[in-house]
Amino acid sequence: MGKERHVGCERVRRETGDPYRSRVGKPAGPLDFVVTTPRARMREAAAEAADAAAADAFGDGPGYYARSVPFIPRGCVPGSRIFYVEDFYVRGFGVADRAIGRDDPAGAMGPWIRIPCDSWKWIRPIPMKGFRGIRRFDAAVEVVGGWLDPRPEA
Repeated sequence: MGKERHVGCERVRRETGDPYRSRVGKPAGPLDFVVTTPRARMREAAAEAADAAAADAFGDGPGYYARSVPFIPRGCVPGSRIFYVEDFYVRGFGVADRAIGRDDPAGAMGPWIRIPCDSWKWIRPIPMKGFRGIRRFDAAVEVVGGWLDPRPEA
């Protein structure tokens, strides 16, 4: 089978068929994670959100965001909150409804997390530097708006 870069859920799924089992057992529940939106892609992310709001207004339903990640970490299951860092602040989160690994036909271009647009919540911004990849996040947050509300300022 060759060398594996990550030994998290993705590899275990291939070996056992269970997408959320790790070598140390299942987490007690969904865990929270944080990802960074690169500055070069912030306009693209804003346009994606505007398209989702327009689709919902026309009755097509809100759709979902597709967040690409380098790997699906242990504990990233339906119900996990995925927080976003933009401009050096954690600004909001969406609730994952599906984690798609490389072994899934929908993950042919790489792993990603599906987040329904209407699950998005704006929070009071929390300072944080950007980074690459995906990390655990366990800070207390204050929700200040829903997915159709404007982005709060820091």
